Amino acid sequence: MKHLSKLHGASAIMLMIALTGCGASNSNVSKNAGKASLSAKVVFGSGAVAKSAALPASLPTNVTALRMTVTGTGSDGNPIPVVRGTFGNVSSSTITGIYPGSVSLAVQALNGSGAVVYEGFATDQVVASNATSQVRVYMSAPTVKANEAACLQCHETTLDQTGQNLVASYKLSGHYTNMAFADGNGVGAGCVGCHGPSHNTPNPYATGRCFECHTDKVTLHANSDTTAGANAMYAPTNYAENCNACHQPHNAFVGNDERHDWAQSAHGAVDGAAWSHYEFQTPSYLTCQRCHTASGFKAFAASGLTAFTPTASVAGATDKANEVLACDACHTNNKFDMRTVGAFTAPYTVGNDLAGKKGTAITFPNVGETNLCIPCHAGLVSGVGSVSNFAATGFSAVNPHYLAAAGTMYMSIGFTDFTSASAAIGTSTYAKTLTIDNVSAPGYGITGGVTSTHRKLGTTAINGDTHNTAVFVPGKFDANGPCVVCHLNANGAPAGDRSGHGHTLAIDENAYNQVCINCHTSENTVPLTAQNFKAVFLEPQSEAFQTTLALAVQLLKTNYNIDFNPNAYPYFYQGGTLTAQTDWTKGGTVNGKKLLGAAYNIQLLTKDPAAYAHARSYSRRLLYDTIDFLDDGVINLSVGATAQTVSGQGTAQTNALYGKFTKGSAAYNAASGSITTVATGTSEAMLYALGWSRSTGAWNSPERP
Repeated sequence: MKHLSKLHGASAIMLMIALTGCGASNSNVSKNAGKASLSAKVVFGSGAVAKSAALPASLPTNVTALRMTVTGTGSDGNPIPVVRGTFGNVSSSTITGIYPGSVSLAVQALNGSGAVVYEGFATDQVVASNATSQVRVYMSAPTVKANEAACLQCHETTLDQTGQNLVASYKLSGHYTNMAFADGNGVGAGCVGCHGPSHNTPNPYATGRCFECHTDKVTLHANSDTTAGANAMYAPTNYAENCNACHQPHNAFVGNDERHDWAQSAHGAVDGAAWSHYEFQTPSYLTCQRCHTASGFKAFAASGLTAFTPTASVAGATDKANEVLACDACHTNNKFDMRTVGAFTAPYTVGNDLAGKKGTAITFPNVGETNLCIPCHAGLVSGVGSVSNFAATGFSAVNPHYLAAAGTMYMSIGFTDFTSASAAIGTSTYAKTLTIDNVSAPGYGITGGVTSTHRKLGTTAINGDTHNTAVFVPGKFDANGPCVVCHLNANGAPAGDRSGHGHTLAIDENAYNQVCINCHTSENTVPLTAQNFKAVFLEPQSEAFQTTLALAVQLLKTNYNIDFNPNAYPYFYQGGTLTAQTDWTKGGTVNGKKLLGAAYNIQLLTKDPAAYAHARSYSRRLLYDTIDFLDDGVINLSVGATAQTVSGQGTAQTNALYGKFTKGSAAYNAASGSITTVATGTSEAMLYALGWSRSTGAWNSPERP
């Protein structure tokens, strides 16, 4: 890292930080019409950003006036004219004449001589035309740093790259309040500490200055382990001098909750297999980089999600610094504006002869911010339609890849060639029961195809949904697509925003309170709460899904002598050996296409452990058909009988599925046209495997879900 020469006490002058200009001389001012107002309630000596100890808790007697200054960015993206005012009411005042947009408010409390005795700031305040916004400003005594007085004076109304007031952002940060720190050269935190006395360092993060002071963060952000499979890093090669990718330069507190939550997520997990299993950043893994490195994803997004094979690697062959999915993969700046991409077209087409759609391009719907999620969760192939020799094909040729949640949700990726498209399934056909509707997916869906409430979330299709007509109205839960609504933050939710805007990605108590509660209020007559919904609702659903999946794996072993090891590539092996399974015809005795398709569905659903929620109907039908083929080689609606037979064999010590599939006279008990509790003798796994009526609780006939 480069070192800054020892700084002396020279007065700092204007910093050149590629901002909007010095002082109030912002040239391209906003032309917005219709003025807004900002009403400020000032609080002395308390609050989360109080900057010194032992301040009075009530109104100070030495304050005679408040001076307010408003700067910011208009709704048209241009700087707004500076608005100032001085007021005699020292507890609350309203400043008017503000152009609408996102603004910063600086409040200075003056004594009788006009000197500033307290100050407070608020940034990112949205003000609307002909409306008054409310803000609370916490006041504290100014921190005096003599060597930056000129900086603060010159940049009093300067906007930084976030569009907010530079000085307000800085004074809300620890860099301003920290008077104790000094680096090895005796230089403290602040304007001069970061930028030098004479604009020596316009971009301190680019020179390594940040880590010169934050020495305790070096090992947190980067590790020295260069062995294969070592943990990924927050600050690998392409980020080592780019702290700005995740941290706002003048107030690094902004986004703290989101960053802490992100670090707990799979996107920020430095030990996650998605980032550290291989040295993805090197040229050997060029085609993987678009999803397994942040730098690669940014390049992929910049290509319009079309450059599946980059022209250049994100790092050299000897680079050992694996990348996690950094903030700037999804956000374009440290104001955390979202990266914008269009609808994604998968690298595969409809691979099965279903509903006359074979060969049709899989273009996912345009679902706003969820467009960012789909490309890396769509999977790599669809079904086994491209295989021509089922007697000599390794599974690696058709591996759907991992966590293909978008592929399952949008019904683009399962193997669905177990019988003819026109085969009758009750009053429908095999094709219709496994093809998405053309409203959800106009490009490859069909009229009368399968719908999904979860898939409607984050789109205008949720408006008026009968699960909760009072909540599903325009402006609520109808933007940014299903991935964002469920795993991050829903727009217009009555419960408000989630902590950290949901950056853990977890379906947790925050997610339940914001989203799930609007439909899922009880299960088996037990009222659901944020505290019990996992134990009462999610975990039983997950267990039933996993148990049904285990039945398919057991039949693959019992009937075809093929072992499935989800942790050892290429996953499928000749029974009792370490030899990969390649002859799916089993010496010409089996329909190789369908056997390979069954194995494909097992891998697909194993690697998407929440498929039961992402696409409940689709995942149930994929599993049903897979089991129906594996039990006797034909689709004859025999899963219920097979499940009960397997469940009754041996003992709990000899059979992992013993007692798991039991079938009572009905699936559910019912009262007044609604199901209530699970019927006596019926297991959760059987409820997942077979179809039943949501109004009467009776088992369906035919039994396929």
